Amino acid sequence: IMTLVSMRRLSILLIVLSSLSCGLTEDDSAGVAGENNLWWAALALTQSSDASSGSSGGSGNTPGCSGTIRMFVSDDTFSGNLGGKANAGTLCSADANRLSGCTGTVAVLSVAGDLIRDMPTTYNFCSNARIVGSNGTQIADNWSDLLDGTTDATLAAAMTGGVSAPQSVHSGSLADGSLSTGNNCSNYGSTAGNNAYGATNNAAQSIYSGSTIACTSTIRILCLCY
Repeated sequence: IMTLVSMRRLSILLIVLSSLSCGLTEDDSAGVAGENNLWWAALALTQSSDASSGSSGGSGNTPGCSGTIRMFVSDDTFSGNLGGKANAGTLCSADANRLSGCTGTVAVLSVAGDLIRDMPTTYNFCSNARIVGSNGTQIADNWSDLLDGTTDATLAAAMTGGVSAPQSVHSGSLADGSLSTGNNCSNYGSTAGNNAYGATNNAAQSIYSGSTIACTSTIRILCLCY
């Protein structure tokens, strides 16, 4: 199957060949020089196209990207005052259940301006990647599948490290990864108010259990390794 880059390269070369076939004679030394210049220009353009294409690899919006994203549940429990979403990611990175080989580790939470549903774009990872738990069990086919209302396996079934039993995880989200307004402990910076949470033992409630708890309650963080 011809890629977009290959089609672009072919179009450039066809334009060059068309130019060479018009107005040049065997005795026209200037034409020969022009021919050489056109060939070099074509090569430069195709190389530029390749480089431009390569620079977009890994983006959450790159068509056809693949691979595996891993999730784990923290060993430690925390109140709703996580110090914000960025600090929650730091807590994930320092947790006993953290995974190795990650380019980045982030908490799966929704706060204002940084929602779970938008995380592939926000954190530049592949939205089409398969999502698995820390024991390798598949949780979802891709990011959309994670947020379609039910996962392939419960988070509990996909986890190791002492969290295979039912647990609650901070979320701040509705099931589709959008913000649960007023239910995210003031963007996870306070113990006041209520906290929308996910349930690790229910495939239909992984991101949102349908309930809230007080932000003073200590529960686990759902973490993402990409």
